[in-house]
Amino acid sequence: MPVPSRTIISALFIGIIFVTLFVFRNLATALILGLIVAVIINPFYQRVRKLFKKHDSLSALVVVLLIFGMMIGPAVALLFLALNEMTVALSSFLTFIDQTGFDLSTAGSIIVVLEEFGIDTKTILISHVIPLLNQIGGSFSKIFLEFFSNLPRIFLDFFLMLVGLFFFLKDGKQIRSFFFQILPLSEKESSHLAETFNDVILAIFWGQFLTAIAQGVLGGLGFYLFGFGAPVFLGILMTFASLIPFIGPAIVYLPATLYLFVSGAAAPAVLLFLSYNLFVVSSVDNLVKPLVIGSKVKIHPALIFFSLIGGLRFFGPLGIIYGPLIVALFLLLSDLYLEKTRQQSLFDHD
Repeated sequence: MPVPSRTIISALFIGIIFVTLFVFRNLATALILGLIVAVIINPFYQRVRKLFKKHDSLSALVVVLLIFGMMIGPAVALLFLALNEMTVALSSFLTFIDQTGFDLSTAGSIIVVLEEFGIDTKTILISHVIPLLNQIGGSFSKIFLEFFSNLPRIFLDFFLMLVGLFFFLKDGKQIRSFFFQILPLSEKESSHLAETFNDVILAIFWGQFLTAIAQGVLGGLGFYLFGFGAPVFLGILMTFASLIPFIGPAIVYLPATLYLFVSGAAAPAVLLFLSYNLFVVSSVDNLVKPLVIGSKVKIHPALIFFSLIGGLRFFGPLGIIYGPLIVALFLLLSDLYLEKTRQQSLFDHD
């Protein structure tokens, strides 16, 4: 019995999809980021498009160049400022060590006292402290080497993201129409799917990244008010740290609180600094993120939390975006499937 031509075409189509995904596997991150940025800035692109009398190519080029300038310019300026402040912070730390009198003689006195209590400092030093320091130093060296060795790839991905962004803006309607035609969904269902995708992207952007920026700004302000020597650098660290689940900005402000304490700051100042970070900086995450993401995509906050953790473990840093997006699309497709099943049951019953 001959195989129906429709079956052959469907099999070839599925096979071509897998081959296409295999070809684009190394470009997926750049293209997905380009698509995400296109969704976020699409309202701005539409305004630029009206300004240029709906000239799509020129409008997309102008927006891409603006995005390039807005990302590269501040990033380079902040990098140089952060490096300068990191140097100042290191110098201040060394000065603090010198002023506290923690020299070799002081260390020797501490060792003598510890040995009087039966603590073998030599064994601890050889067995634990030195290997730990070597491990920490090796980890930092590995991070820096990987970062600089991956710089060409980072720049290439950034360039590909901008190229993808240009075409997603310029030909967005055609791309969307193409995927709507090949999806086995009605026009209403496809539109609902696209709206959910847009809502999730915008919710994650406003909920996750703007929360991180707000925490970085508030944290940097706190470091400035309490007299730390590198508020911008520490604020940038807090911005990135706020993206880390469980710990968040605490990985920055807790060591800073300890530094205030051992440097001889007054106890009320130490408590005020800690309280500011606990109740002002950290509360931004607890208030803004669940409200923005949960209200936009109608997902339970617990599910958002676990999707962030799972996304981070499976995809790395980009899992912050991929995790909630995959969960939201899964829930939407589940609803569509259940609705079709109910309709089919009613039809069979009739």
